[in-house]
Formats: sequence, structure tokens, C-alpha cells
Amino acid sequence: MSWKDLVAALITTLFAYTLYIVLSRIFLSPLRHIPGPRLAALTSWYEFYYDAIQQGKFVWKIKDLHSQYGSIPLIILRGQQRTDGIA
Repeated sequence: MSWKDLVAALITTLFAYTLYIVLSRIFLSPLRHIPGPRLAALTSWYEFYYDAIQQGKFVWKIKDLHSQYGSIPLIILRGQQRTDGIA
């Protein structure tokens, strides 16, 4: 195998893995029925953007998402955020 074949195999593998992650988080996740931004369901970069790049504005973004999606939006990849007082 030449190095071009190895690079092509690596790129194909990374693409297939990324496609698998995206499809499984959107269609197979137990949290798929919870409303919220799809980018937040796919990656933790959504929270990172508002915390690091926007300098700590994730707290206010959560409030906006609650008004847009209701009391239990899917805000972070690891779970949901509630405002209805039920733990």
C-alpha cells in the first residue's frame, strides 16, 4: 500500500465514524424525543461556544432555549435542563 492509499483509508474511516456518530445521536439516542437545537444533541461544542467564545453567555442562552423549546429542552449532549421544578 502506498501512503496515498493509507490517507484515503484514514479519511474514509473518519468520515464513516462521523456519519455513524451523527446518525446515532439523532435517531438512536434515548434523548432524541426531547426538543432542542440539533447541534446541542450532536456535540458538546455548542456549550463550549457560549461558555468560552461568548465568554460565559451559556446561562442566558439556556433561558432563551427554555422560552423557545419549553420547560425541558435538550441543551447539552449529556442530558437535559428542567425548569418545571421536577427533579
